[in-house]
Amino acid sequence: MKKYLDVLPTFVDKIRKIREIIISNIVLIGQISAPTFHGRRRAECLVERFSEAQMDECVIDDFGNPIGIIHGSSTEKQSIFVVAHLDTFSKIETDQHYEVTDKIISGVSVSDNSAAVGILASLPEIFRRLGLAFESDIVLVAPDQCLGRGNLKGIRQLLKAWPTPIRGAICLESVDLGRLNYYSDSMIRGEINCTVTAAPETPDPDRHRKSHRWVQPWEHRI
Repeated sequence: MKKYLDVLPTFVDKIRKIREIIISNIVLIGQISAPTFHGRRRAECLVERFSEAQMDECVIDDFGNPIGIIHGSSTEKQSIFVVAHLDTFSKIETDQHYEVTDKIISGVSVSDNSAAVGILASLPEIFRRLGLAFESDIVLVAPDQCLGRGNLKGIRQLLKAWPTPIRGAICLESVDLGRLNYYSDSMIRGEINCTVTAAPETPDPDRHRKSHRWVQPWEHRI
């Protein structure tokens, strides 16, 4: 792991060189409307991009999920899934126009989840430029029927039908800045219970009225 962390800065520089490819995938796929239950055209576009990237296998399954597979070097290692949901919350069924500037990409549903699907389509080229090869099969999938009444049907049906064991999964989700709940080593997530009781030998008949006494020890803990 350390060797990969050490070369991350060079990864950034190499990915920046294919910025136009990534942006074009986001725009090309994102401008195709894909409300839940109506993502077929977007799925076909994504599979076409997988095919152009010369993935080992690419197909739309019986549940409407576009899938691309990069075969690993080992037949013993289990598959790794990379997933970005295909459908959007937008109910608009006509194609949209995305605006691209030097700093932003703006348009309907670009942040949920069109940008992530565009990144998914770009991963084969990113892996190629970075010289990354894997022992496990890498399965790129954009499940449909995930949002609202879809209730994750696409991914649930896919996992039920998948013929081989799955080693792990990475979910891609594009969000607006500020929506993430950041976690770091400086944050401790836990539960603090503060209980204040009167001594048995000196019962306090007004202890319910004085229940605000817990505030002082609580402030001390904070």
